[in-house]
Amino acid sequence: MEQPRLSSPPQGLSASARGGVIAAPLRAPPDPSRRWRVLRRGARILWVAAQFWIYQRLDARAAASETPEARRAHESARARWLKDQFVTLGPTFIKIGQTLSTRVDLLPLTYVDEMAVLQDKIPPFDTRLARRFIEEELGRPVDALYRDFPAAPMAAASLGQVYRTWLRETGEEVAVKVQRPDLLEIFAVDLSVLRTMAAWAERRVEWLADVQLVDILDEFDRKLHEEIDYLREADNADRFRANFEDFPGVAVPRMYRPYSSRRVLTMEFMHGSKVTNVEDLRAMGVDPPTLVKHAVNVNLKQLLEDGFYHADLHPGNILVDRDKRLILVDFGLIGEIPRQMRAQMVEAFLHIVDNDIDGLMEDLVLLGFIRPGQDPVPLKPTLQWVIEASQAPLEKRPTFKEMTDPLADIFYRYHLRVPVSFSFIIRTLISLEGIGLMLDPSFHSFDVAIPYAAKLLLSEGGRDIRERLMDELFQPEGLNWDRLFELVTLARRDPGFKLGEVVELAVAWVVSPEGRSVRERFMDELLGDDAIPWGHIEDLVVIAQQDPHFDLMTVARPLINYLLTPEASMFRQRLLWKIGKDLMTGRIGEWTGIYGVIRALL
Repeated sequence: MEQPRLSSPPQGLSASARGGVIAAPLRAPPDPSRRWRVLRRGARILWVAAQFWIYQRLDARAAASETPEARRAHESARARWLKDQFVTLGPTFIKIGQTLSTRVDLLPLTYVDEMAVLQDKIPPFDTRLARRFIEEELGRPVDALYRDFPAAPMAAASLGQVYRTWLRETGEEVAVKVQRPDLLEIFAVDLSVLRTMAAWAERRVEWLADVQLVDILDEFDRKLHEEIDYLREADNADRFRANFEDFPGVAVPRMYRPYSSRRVLTMEFMHGSKVTNVEDLRAMGVDPPTLVKHAVNVNLKQLLEDGFYHADLHPGNILVDRDKRLILVDFGLIGEIPRQMRAQMVEAFLHIVDNDIDGLMEDLVLLGFIRPGQDPVPLKPTLQWVIEASQAPLEKRPTFKEMTDPLADIFYRYHLRVPVSFSFIIRTLISLEGIGLMLDPSFHSFDVAIPYAAKLLLSEGGRDIRERLMDELFQPEGLNWDRLFELVTLARRDPGFKLGEVVELAVAWVVSPEGRSVRERFMDELLGDDAIPWGHIEDLVVIAQQDPHFDLMTVARPLINYLLTPEASMFRQRLLWKIGKDLMTGRIGEWTGIYGVIRALL
């Protein structure tokens, strides 16, 4: 439903609600009494830390006489205990636990898995307090803003709670997210205690100094304050909607900025069923396996094309409506990937396809997984296994989580690091795979990811990826036609791949000023001393002709126009030289292959 445009905000809204620029950072103001709260809070946190340390020492002593099964049981029990303590300690530690579920470099895998199921559903705070909070933020009585505002929220979490209601002015159904009171003060106190503890630990434990705990806490602090800035979340949602404007089957709620501030967010209420509710999906005529592939493609688009991704894409944040669209909600936690890093990720994909373990190791250094001077050798056997496992037959292929778990163990034992952005990416991919397996037991991430990456590699307009593809295709001995056909074959397994459009874009780029170096490579390939590879060209034309989006004239027109330009004089001269040389050396018969290409085109 189209959101009506409001000419001005309702009378009395605050500056933040009107979307005005606020220079002050979103931090708790100074408080003279905070010192005592820090001391009390620090004592409580230290008590939990001391208990955990004692349990760890006792477990270590008992481990010598226990079976491996008993040791794993003890570790699982301690992980559950720590998770429960985080819930008891409140919002900051719930978020820390969820963050730790992505940090295989900081915790053993047992703890990582336990934190991954950490839920932040805690009892809601009083609606009377929520109403007062809305009125303070938006500057008007709740009943003047909304109609039939409910007595209880429809959902509550560690950072806020959500109410379903209607706008008084327009009657539109909306969801109103209200932040929990005193979050800024809670974060300030907790993080002050944790920074002190982290600095102390870094001074006394060498490998923790390498991990840089204080820096990790600083990054966590930044992300946490971004997540509770609801105007920033509204910006994120708008950017997502723009990114998916031409991508079918995805919906993002509209944000109502006149009714929003940094701590109150009003958005379009979208009806849908939870993505894991198979009964509802089937009742709506949704095919679960198809939906899973679509969901993975949506995520891959975020990661590899947009570089702007939802970093908290768990089942609770994905709905499906009666139009079979995926509805994405909750845009507080967002990650960004620079273009160069995305190009490097595609390069890693090529090394996996090539079974190039050394190239993949270099990728991990460039992506920040391995620090300069750090010994990467322990990773090599596990990475080799991961590459081989990803290419195994479907019935023998492990899941993405089964492939990453051994890597997680290596990262923890050898104190390797996982860059923050990749920790969220890995968590999202594992979460999506879990959803996929619930909906389709035969689902495998690589069956969707590899065709999509190949499609992206062939159709991506970015300079970095184009140049990397050309380096991959043009080897010293000439064009690697086998690799080209392999990539085309993989890409065609993605339903969104249109080879005709790719060929059209490729031709337009080759004849453009940017494509000069590629034109010269093609000239050397076609008009060098060797025979023109008419058979390969014919095979490529046959594949292109099978695509309904392929149009001969659309592709041929820019080529013909280019060949008639003065700039193409060198090509015309080399073509005449090639014909003359082949005629003189008795190789002119090889030119009969052109008939096969013409026949395929026509």
